Amino acid sequence: MKKLILWILWVVIDIAKPASGDLAHGPAVTAVCIGGVMKRGDTVVDNADSAEGKFQGHYKFELLDRFVFEVLNADAFFHVTAPHNYVASDRLKKYIATSDRVRAFQLDNRSHPLAFAERLRRGHRNKTFLPYRVQGRSPGSPFKNQYLNEQWAECMHAVRAAEQTRGFEYTYVAFARIDLAWQAYHPSLQMLEATKCENSTTVWAVADDDWGGVMDKYLIMERPGAAIIESFADVLNSFDKLEAVYRIVRAQTSVSASLPWNYERFLLHTLRAAGRCIRYMVPVVGHRRLSVVFGDILHEGGTWEVTPADPYLKMGWCRYLPKYCCGGRREDFGGDLSRLHNLWRSHGRCRRHRALVQVPRFPGEFVGFRGSRLNRIETATSERCHLPTEQLRACCQQPHVHLTLRPSKQTIQKWSMSPDDVDPEIASTHESRWHCLSEFPFLIADNRKKPWNLIGAAHCYDLNLL
Repeated sequence: MKKLILWILWVVIDIAKPASGDLAHGPAVTAVCIGGVMKRGDTVVDNADSAEGKFQGHYKFELLDRFVFEVLNADAFFHVTAPHNYVASDRLKKYIATSDRVRAFQLDNRSHPLAFAERLRRGHRNKTFLPYRVQGRSPGSPFKNQYLNEQWAECMHAVRAAEQTRGFEYTYVAFARIDLAWQAYHPSLQMLEATKCENSTTVWAVADDDWGGVMDKYLIMERPGAAIIESFADVLNSFDKLEAVYRIVRAQTSVSASLPWNYERFLLHTLRAAGRCIRYMVPVVGHRRLSVVFGDILHEGGTWEVTPADPYLKMGWCRYLPKYCCGGRREDFGGDLSRLHNLWRSHGRCRRHRALVQVPRFPGEFVGFRGSRLNRIETATSERCHLPTEQLRACCQQPHVHLTLRPSKQTIQKWSMSPDDVDPEIASTHESRWHCLSEFPFLIADNRKKPWNLIGAAHCYDLNLL
């Protein structure tokens, strides 16, 4: 009880600060909803979050403020979970008390994801649908994302209250996680405006870590699109609501491309069913290697740029992706799973797992991600086998990003002096010079004689076009 009282003393809900229009930086045009586990965000950046340790000594929430809130002229709405053993840092307390961007800070004590799964098992009416709903990819947290979806939904209530106070709506709403370290600056509001879709509400997503769907760690969208994220938790909790989404999806693409698989795919299909237009940006968020190296380009003087008609950034080894994997809007919905699995089963060690890499035939089918088989499934869909899944959209859609990074003249000169000796097999001739960035550089060295293992393995800059 004493600990709970201490929490209440410093946790402020709907902080009583001046309306954003009264602040020195002018009226905020963006609302950022931040969810996740506070203990993971109230930590100092380490080498796992930044390869060169350039942000050591900074807290993750400080990078979020510097690289996102400031760039987007944003108000921040924190709706985060505090584990029972979490003690807030003095830096966080000071930040919450002094920042003129924090409009709400709410802590909850949501229980472990397994408790969500158990609650759902007791109350869900459709038992055939249930096993697939809660399986997830991680054996320890089969219902891992729903608490975050609920936090984002609660955040939207606070956003609307702030809008009523200030008298007008935000132009954009972003949804972020507290535990991800930003490596560099978010694209500016001008860049977002320049890449908006003409006839539908635009969502900007990160072109990385999408697992056959859309990356669910960060999204920013025009204000009308935020209602989809607000309702996402309810959609996932209801067989009827999710089936209504999939009736729309099945009418727009192939049967196998409309199959669900994971949370990233659920999210993509929900956005597509609502008619949202999705634009993609290169990754500068998270601790994956690609985010770090793209962040380095910005720190070395590079700039965000709308992708030109003749893009200088392309995906490597995409020509080995069979043509039947693209077309018919299949890539818009995350790819045709049956065709992807056929590709996996055709090459290398993926063939040894052909009996395990299965595709659900309908939303309720349980596909064998259970017990001791889980680790073997993870092996079958990791590294060499998962690249076509993660990069199918990028290989099928060229250009694969709408917001890209142009390196500085100094960086281009440095790359030109020692271009890569590996041909990503993008151009029809061998005259092009490339500098490739890869999440798995060791794969490129190990698989030159097995190029199907390299499908989408690298983002490659064409030095002749820079």
